[in-house]
Amino acid sequence: LQSLRVEENPLLEMPHLEAALILLVGPTLKKFNDRDLNPTEAEVVKQYPAHTAICIRDGWEFCSPELAADSTFSFLLEQWKNKLPQDYIVKTAYVDHPFEEDPCHCHFSFTNLSSEGKLVLKYQWFLGGKTPTGFVPIPEELSEVYWPKSEDVGRCLKVECTPVLNDAEFPPVFAVSLPVCLGTGYPKVINLTVNGELVEGNVLKGVPQIAWCGGTPGKGVASWLRRTWNGNAVIDGAEGMEYQLTIDDIDSSLVFMYTPVTEEGVKGDPQCTMTDF
Repeated sequence: LQSLRVEENPLLEMPHLEAALILLVGPTLKKFNDRDLNPTEAEVVKQYPAHTAICIRDGWEFCSPELAADSTFSFLLEQWKNKLPQDYIVKTAYVDHPFEEDPCHCHFSFTNLSSEGKLVLKYQWFLGGKTPTGFVPIPEELSEVYWPKSEDVGRCLKVECTPVLNDAEFPPVFAVSLPVCLGTGYPKVINLTVNGELVEGNVLKGVPQIAWCGGTPGKGVASWLRRTWNGNAVIDGAEGMEYQLTIDDIDSSLVFMYTPVTEEGVKGDPQCTMTDF
C-alpha cells in the first residue's frame, strides 16, 4: 500500500494520524490524501514501541509518543493478567534492537506476589514482515537468544514466552522487535574458551564464538602468551588456534588472544581468555 485516503472521518482530527498510519501500513506508505507524508511524522514513528501496531489493532487508544511506552505496556498487561499463573505479574517483556548476524536477546521477567513453586520460562521465536504481522515460527529457535540471518533484514521478530508453573503451561506473553537492521560489518567475539588438559605435551585449542555482523567470515588473528607472577610474555611462533604445551609452561597460565577479521579486512576488538596455572 503506497497511497491512502481518509475522508469525512473523525480520525482526521487525531494528532499524529500519519504516524499511526505508517505504524500500521509500514514503510511502503508514501502518500496520504494525495499528499506526500510529512517527514516529521516519519521521525515521530521512531519514538513508539515496536509493539504499537499490534496494540492499535487490538483496540488501544492511540496517544502521544511520550506516553506510548507506558500506555501500550499497561494495555498488554490488562490483556495478559487473567492468563498468567495466580499472583504473577509481567514485569518486563521486550526484545533488543536486532542486527544481522549479531545475537539478539529477549527479556522477560515476572513478579511473584505470593505463589510458591519455581516459574520456568519457555521461548519460541517468530519471523514476521516489515510490520509486526504475519509471524511464522522459526524452527528450533527456543532460547532467549536468536541470531538474525541476512535474509531477516528488514523484517520484525517476535518472541513468545510461555510460563510453566508446577508442570502446568499457561498461555504465552510476547514481545516484538523493530525490523532487523543490516549488520555493522564489524565482527565481535561473543565467547572465547580454551579446550585441553593443562599437562606438558598436550595440545590446547582456542575456540572463539564470533558474531560476524554482516561481514564475510575470515580467519582472524590468534596468539598465545605465557603468564607468570611477573607479567605476560609472547610465545614465539604460537600464532595458531592450537598450541602444544612445553616444559616452559609449567607453573604458568596460558593466555589465548583472538582478533576476528572478516574477508573484507575489517578487524573487530581483540579478546583474551586465560587458563589455570
